[in-house]
Amino acid sequence: MILADEPVASLDPVLAHSIMQYLEQINRETGATVMCSLHFLDLVHRYGTSVIALNDGELVFSGTPDEIDDARFKEIYGTEAERVG
Repeated sequence: MILADEPVASLDPVLAHSIMQYLEQINRETGATVMCSLHFLDLVHRYGTSVIALNDGELVFSGTPDEIDDARFKEIYGTEAERVG
């Protein structure tokens, strides 16, 4: 198992995708479970297969990336949050 705590924080988008592709490759080639904490939903949608979301230490979502629509986004990040992109 690989635990990656914000492995792409403060990286530009190209490098962030490169790191995520590397983790994806490790998962695919070795079968190792990769657990990442991510704050960028585009990366969650592209690389995630199963998602949990915490807010103040409380579980607020558990499901697949496709289930995170605008309503779920607000449940996770708060009613004032707005999606970028």
